[in-house]
Amino acid sequence: MDKGKKKTAGRRKIPLDQKIQKKTSLQVAFSKRRQGLYRKASELSVLCGAEIAILVRSPAGKIFAYGSSSADAVIGRLEGGTSCLPLWQIVEQMECRRKYEEAARRLERLKKMMMQEGDEWEKSIETMSLLELEQFEQDLDKFRGQIN
Repeated sequence: MDKGKKKTAGRRKIPLDQKIQKKTSLQVAFSKRRQGLYRKASELSVLCGAEIAILVRSPAGKIFAYGSSSADAVIGRLEGGTSCLPLWQIVEQMECRRKYEEAARRLERLKKMMMQEGDEWEKSIETMSLLELEQFEQDLDKFRGQIN
């Protein structure tokens, strides 16, 4: 057995200027840091009497919630106590908003691509030759594939 070599990497500084590329390392780092964040939030709540609510989305898209009493209760008091939605509805709204923004970005990319294609998109179908119609059909199929 080689006594001079360490078996693990141990604690080391992680550069914060770039995202972790390896999926398993990313998931491990997320889980550990999320637990650390919750621990610090709990300490802050106990030591200072602060009410804390934290919503976190994992790299896999799952939503995690933490609240000093409960995330629902903290958010409810923030909103005035009567008009606050339950946490699951807030998360659902956030997810819908994310999907909407993603679809809007995709649409903008498609618009830019269509603009780059030139005048063929503005040409009337009746004035196109057979070759132009076939190319137009291929372009439409390509764009349809990018939307789905």
